[in-house]
Amino acid sequence: MIEVVGSAVLGVVVAVTYLRWSHPSAGTAVIALRPTLVVGRAIGHRLPPGSRQSVASTLKAAGIEGSDCVDLAIGRRALAAGAGLWVSVVVMVVDPVELPRSLAIAPLVGSLVVPMLLARRRVERRRRSMATDLPRHLDLLALSVEAGLGFDQALARVSGALPGPLSAEFSRMQGEVAAGVPRSTALRAMSLRCPLPEIRTFIAALVQSESFGVPIGPLLRTHAADIRIRQRQAAQLRAQKAPVKMLVPMILCVFPALLVVVAGPALLTIRQTLLA
Repeated sequence: MIEVVGSAVLGVVVAVTYLRWSHPSAGTAVIALRPTLVVGRAIGHRLPPGSRQSVASTLKAAGIEGSDCVDLAIGRRALAAGAGLWVSVVVMVVDPVELPRSLAIAPLVGSLVVPMLLARRRVERRRRSMATDLPRHLDLLALSVEAGLGFDQALARVSGALPGPLSAEFSRMQGEVAAGVPRSTALRAMSLRCPLPEIRTFIAALVQSESFGVPIGPLLRTHAADIRIRQRQAAQLRAQKAPVKMLVPMILCVFPALLVVVAGPALLTIRQTLLA
């Protein structure tokens, strides 16, 4: 029984690890992707348009785009759910009496929840990285523009000096502009791909400055300072909330152990005195 459950759980872990929400790299074998893609296309075309659009928006927020990314994501989730269902059935058939029902369906629930958690974690990590890198990008852009470089040359230099998801988005925007797309249109498309209020505010101000001919150097300085002030205020707010969040773990974990250490010897002494 232990060997079967252990092998089943190991199978789910391997399946979820392989079927996670990540874009296949260039070196990934086509044979490994073909079953996933076939399953994703078979299921994806039968999904409602809203569900497919939700998957596409989540992948775009995570920085994953491509012609088959949505079908691959749907196929991986479907195969992970199938693996979890298989493990749950095997566990319930092998020992349906001694094993609790909730523990038996745990692999199925895990295979449905874990890919969503991995996707949200990747989206949140990308957002934090972009929010952290934005002030540095704006400072370097302001220095480069004030030094005499054009905005495109300054953006290319900054994107090469500071690697990361924000630099990748700037490089993609520059590629669209080089392909003939108007800069305002490319900037608005970038704001849709980067769901951050700071980036959207900066892009809106950049489009307006380009339309009205406002100097871009002071604009970059102002936005960098404003974003740093907002980040400092957010950090102070999180610091103020920390004691409240620490209260419950302290009451449940720290205080009982402290009570045992402090009051335990005294209680033992009182007990011995009363018995004597």
